[in-house]
Amino acid sequence: MDFISLIIFIGIIQGFLVGFLLLTINRGNIKSNRRLGLLLIISSFSIIGFEMDLTGTHKLFPFLIGVPQTVVFLFGPLFYYYVNSLTLKNFSVSKKQLLHLIPFFAFVIYRIPFYL
Repeated sequence: MDFISLIIFIGIIQGFLVGFLLLTINRGNIKSNRRLGLLLIISSFSIIGFEMDLTGTHKLFPFLIGVPQTVVFLFGPLFYYYVNSLTLKNFSVSKKQLLHLIPFFAFVIYRIPFYL
């Protein structure tokens, strides 16, 4: 493992740890902390795809090819929900705001033949 891969791997681990910490903490703005934790975990998961390509481990885990690229479609909606939970009192995700998740689910449906 070269130096750049090591730095990326440390960043991935740090993202997962802070994300899980934010998901489990019960102080402050709990909903915002959970949304930020989920955003950190998903961003760390998307970086795994880059790391797998860099180190060649995608050959060992071929079922994970393309999964990290799929979660990229969750960045926008999760960041939107996070900012709204910080700026609006008593924010909850409505049915209309769930429409922001359509590109993610459309891409998952598009990728189903690849995984089957």
